[in-house]
Amino acid sequence: MNEKLTFVLRLFLSLTLIFLGVNHFSNFISLEVFNLEAINILGIKYFPEIVSICQIIGGGLILFKKWQIITLILLMPLSINTMFFYLKLDPQTYGLEAIVAVLNFVFIYHYWDKIEVFFKTKLKLKNL
Repeated sequence: MNEKLTFVLRLFLSLTLIFLGVNHFSNFISLEVFNLEAINILGIKYFPEIVSICQIIGGGLILFKKWQIITLILLMPLSINTMFFYLKLDPQTYGLEAIVAVLNFVFIYHYWDKIEVFFKTKLKLKNL
């Protein structure tokens, strides 16, 4: 990918993550990001807060290019789970989370040469 395109997409992904996380706590734009009835079905009361905190921290780390690859790897399950959550339980509020999941896939693909090292090395535990 082009360096300028990578910068713009990284900026958009990080600002979208930060916006979604901060908006949950301050509610400056009333987005129905979390359908509380669907979350109550799961019986998890603290789920939106944990997701929002992870989005704020992950967006900040991606924005400032600190541990960017590890952050993308750790945010991938969160992106996939929220994407499937909205597809199944609340398809009306699917927009921004779908963008986050797609951009996360794009960056994983872009940095795959650096990421595949994590999957190819064999962990050898000695002295156990």
